[in-house]
Amino acid sequence: MDIYTTLLIMILFVELIGVGRLVCSSGMWILTYFVVNVITPIISDMIYQPATTSIHIGITGFALGMNVCLLMPQFRYKKSGNFLYHKPDLLKYAEIRRFLFIILIAALVMYYGLSGLLALFFGNNTMTTIINAGGISFWGHLVTILIEVFTYFNALILIFDSKENMKENAIWLIFSYGLQALCSYARAPVIYTAGIIIVYYMRKKKPERQALIAIPTLVIGIFAMVILIFFRNYGIGNTILNLGKYITQKSVWMNISDYLDFPAGYTYFVDLLKNGENIRVNYMAIFKPLFILIPRSLWAGKPNYLTVEILSQLHPELYKAGFSTGFGLLGEAHALMGNIGCFIIPFVTGVVCTILDNKFIYLVRNGIDNNLWTWFYLMFTVVILITNARGGLVDSYTSWMFPTIFSLFIGILPRIAWRKQHVRIRLKKT
Repeated sequence: MDIYTTLLIMILFVELIGVGRLVCSSGMWILTYFVVNVITPIISDMIYQPATTSIHIGITGFALGMNVCLLMPQFRYKKSGNFLYHKPDLLKYAEIRRFLFIILIAALVMYYGLSGLLALFFGNNTMTTIINAGGISFWGHLVTILIEVFTYFNALILIFDSKENMKENAIWLIFSYGLQALCSYARAPVIYTAGIIIVYYMRKKKPERQALIAIPTLVIGIFAMVILIFFRNYGIGNTILNLGKYITQKSVWMNISDYLDFPAGYTYFVDLLKNGENIRVNYMAIFKPLFILIPRSLWAGKPNYLTVEILSQLHPELYKAGFSTGFGLLGEAHALMGNIGCFIIPFVTGVVCTILDNKFIYLVRNGIDNNLWTWFYLMFTVVILITNARGGLVDSYTSWMFPTIFSLFIGILPRIAWRKQHVRIRLKKT
């Protein structure tokens, strides 16, 4: 076991418990770093010394960045009057959800047809076979994005709505999970939204209680990731009927290694260090989300995702075959700037996480965390940080982009309506 990284992570967790913020973005980053860079090498029996050196550099950088912000008073939060801190209009949100649901169901029936949806459910056709047969079409991607937005929107309403409506909101969320499992290749929205809900409901509990909840939650999350792979490969109906058969085809560790993305991130990071030490990628790849809507026909040299840029140089044959993978946060940092990148990117992340945590803790302690800023913070904490840890420094921002833009747009609507009404009142007075 990597003693240095493990001890430093334990010290950081004790430090977070001491300041009453175990469940926060800093805690999430440290946890995922531990799983990817300490647990994975042990499970996969792939302890590679140059990778261990980079891991030591990375955790040291994050620890310094985090403590700089904890110790310096200028990084403490002061209240802002931004509209993101206003309480969401949940009655309007519920109306928008029903409208979104009608559009989604119509889109699913038009794209797949009832027979196609039944075939997906019973495993006569699966998302895996669709991908292997040539991929999802443009309209299929739009349907997938719509399901993803619907799932995140249901999670947003659930965490901010009153307890009286929790049962109804939970049913909506479970239904969106079913659509996600049936018609989407990605598992992330299910796992991420569940993580967002758990983090939000743990925010006011004592650190020891948070730790007791976090451990079984992590185990359940790993099991859910494996089950969702079975849904994708065999269909929901087939999986329910044959779960025992599918889950015993491999050992527990083999299921975890094959069906979770964390081991792959570490494996390809080692591969990069062994076979691509001198690989450096175009810095413009960092800004890929800003260019995503620009057609390649208008910009032939448009950069690929950072992971794709690395793969195209490291394994051109896999790149040409359409293969994709993550290289872990440290692998992508190394491809950008070498070993210095393995320090700089975690250091900056430690600074950013702690600044955001300061604001979040202030809102929680003052009972004003029922707002869109909190939602975006939770999205960053769960979606961005987990995705970055397994590999996808830039990819994660793209997957985060559509639900975020939708949430921001919905949040702005009441302000626009209020301003129009205010203008009308002024005009009448004059």
